[in-house]
Amino acid sequence: MQVKTKLGVISVGSDVPIASGIVSIHSKFSNVVNLTLQSGELFSLVTEKVGAGPNNIVLNVKDLSFVKSFNWTENDFVINHEKIPKSNIKIYDSIFSLMNLSKVNFLAGLSFFERILIKDAPALSSAFLLDNRRKNFFITPFEKNLEEAIRKNVDGAMNGHLSNIEKLKGLGFGLTPQGDDLIDGFVLALVSYELFTGENTFRIRNKIFSLAKTENIISNTFLKYAVQGKLYERIGNTIEAIACNDKEKIILSARSLLDIGETSGSDIGTGFILMSRKLFEGGIEWL
Repeated sequence: MQVKTKLGVISVGSDVPIASGIVSIHSKFSNVVNLTLQSGELFSLVTEKVGAGPNNIVLNVKDLSFVKSFNWTENDFVINHEKIPKSNIKIYDSIFSLMNLSKVNFLAGLSFFERILIKDAPALSSAFLLDNRRKNFFITPFEKNLEEAIRKNVDGAMNGHLSNIEKLKGLGFGLTPQGDDLIDGFVLALVSYELFTGENTFRIRNKIFSLAKTENIISNTFLKYAVQGKLYERIGNTIEAIACNDKEKIILSARSLLDIGETSGSDIGTGFILMSRKLFEGGIEWL
């Protein structure tokens, strides 16, 4: 006889708005339930597979399809009228930091990660920007036009024309389009570069945010946290493994990252690789 697991919270992101207010379900999947407040803030109930994040509440279940409602009282989270005490719950600190930094290790780890991404990324991801042979996966007229538009605007951004960010946002497939995920990767590279060099990149990150904002609340939320240097667990683990050039950890974290969305993980990774290379070649002066 299978014993039913008592519903519990594993961790709460430091930016989860633990306050009163009417909560609505924005979108629901087996591993994620996205929730919104009337103020427009978005936070998420997630499984351990998705992991911690600045606005994630991680539950000890493998499937969230049972969730019909969420709210809170002063002392409890309330899911489908079942109360979960807020006390003694681990708070996930999403502020990103890197230890024992070495440019040589980082660039070696980045190259290893790139090889994994090119090999294992979904067919219609933006990994064609790293290996031109992958453009052959784009077959229909729509797919070919998408590939051309992404390439053109990423090339423009990589040549210092940040105005191309506005044209890149919203392009592509998925709940968070590929263009939005590439921009996330760019910003995460700027955060990492600042940690390596001490060079302040916040002005550029904030400029990118102002150019990249859309009507997509999920994309805007992910980008907001990237600009603030607040990372989701799977992304932070990947960048840390790259920075240490720990091949075993890069393999494991890359596998987890590439599992995000249809193409989101690989698109974030692609943007991170492209911007990291550009920054280490020429600094931020070209932006």
